[in-house]
Amino acid sequence: MARAFKGFLVTAALSLFASQASAATILVQIDDLTDSVLGNTYINGTLVQSSPFGGESIVAPYTLWNSGLLQSTFGSSLNIREPNGSISDTLILTGVAAGTTINFNFASDTDGGPPLALIDANSIFETGDWQTVATFNSLNAAGAPLDSYTVQFRSDVENVPEPLTLSLFGAGLFGAMAIRRRNRKAA
Repeated sequence: MARAFKGFLVTAALSLFASQASAATILVQIDDLTDSVLGNTYINGTLVQSSPFGGESIVAPYTLWNSGLLQSTFGSSLNIREPNGSISDTLILTGVAAGTTINFNFASDTDGGPPLALIDANSIFETGDWQTVATFNSLNAAGAPLDSYTVQFRSDVENVPEPLTLSLFGAGLFGAMAIRRRNRKAA
């Protein structure tokens, strides 16, 4: 009986160690659907952290999970555009190899005008849907792969009518005016 219990403890300890050492899939979502930015982190699909930033601009470090170290120097710059093409926000993500943090720098047009366009930056359009803006990996202290990260961004879409919507609205308006004229002539 003592031997069976001891075997169970060893198996449980090995299982716990294996689950801590196994790679995790980490999703970091930056949500700008409202008038304040919210950051959420999911590990293997479970929400583990929610950080309301309170305003429309962020300059903040993000610490990697599980004592992870960045596999390589990392940088990503984005111009975030409204459907009409004008820049509404900018997002810069940076980190250095073997560092433990990613730096987020987000600027919004609600702070007194459109932010300056970032040179040599990629662009995404506000769609209201999650868009992947960066992926990277972390290592453990021994240099072995640890976790894989995906960073997503979501922003509100300005209520700009689509050209087709405007065409249909215009056709309906002209149709209503024609019917009204015809009814006046008949009277």
